[in-house]
Amino acid sequence: MAKKPSTPETRALAARNKRRQEEADLERRKALAARQPLLPIAGTSIVPEARYRDVTRYVAGQGLWIVESEKVAWTDPETGYPCIILRQQTGELGGYVGVAPDHALAGWSADALPGSINDGLHQPVTYAAVCQHVQPERASICHVTVAEAAPSRAMHEGKGHGAHSSGRAGARQGEDLAWWFGTIMNGPEDYVPRHRGGSILYERGQIYRGEHFVYLEVTELARKLKVINDSARANTGNTSCTEPGVLPAFKPEDRT
Repeated sequence: MAKKPSTPETRALAARNKRRQEEADLERRKALAARQPLLPIAGTSIVPEARYRDVTRYVAGQGLWIVESEKVAWTDPETGYPCIILRQQTGELGGYVGVAPDHALAGWSADALPGSINDGLHQPVTYAAVCQHVQPERASICHVTVAEAAPSRAMHEGKGHGAHSSGRAGARQGEDLAWWFGTIMNGPEDYVPRHRGGSILYERGQIYRGEHFVYLEVTELARKLKVINDSARANTGNTSCTEPGVLPAFKPEDRT
């Protein structure tokens, strides 16, 4: 079979594709290099799916942070939701939960969420966004690339819901379609390691919220998200329901 003659356009396209593939391979190598041993999450027996060290977010000095990872990713066994603990640029930790595209709150902005979702949380939910699939895996709010994990396909393809969709962001299986909600430990009583005057605030009683503390916050948020989703499904068509945690009738302006 005769080989098709190449043109400047096809050669340029081939070069771009090759460059993109090389960049993707480099990022995968960096992600593997940043991974750490899978020690259980602090104070639990839960073994995460990934731990990452990120030198751009590492905090020096004495404190719990020196033995913590910059990112921890796992699937909550009670709800099936993907969860992340991620160190912020200023050194404190944030906690995040991903939900499938057909979750009752998928696509909602943080300020449009039912007020009950913040009840009992240390800090309110202030983050709501789609997976950061273009960010380096070691620092993204997006689950980890575990191509062998079959349950992930459901969320990537927009088919998963309920407690059985894990939402891992396997790049080789498609784009992660999860919608992520998060809360950050940067309140008035929280110690932020890279905050100006941080050492003085630490001495005045501000508390650094470590991995175990944020784990508890994340699992509580996951539980609340599941309760709200289950309630919304059970009350489909009942727009007059006013029980706590039950969603009102959907309004397009509630989505971002």
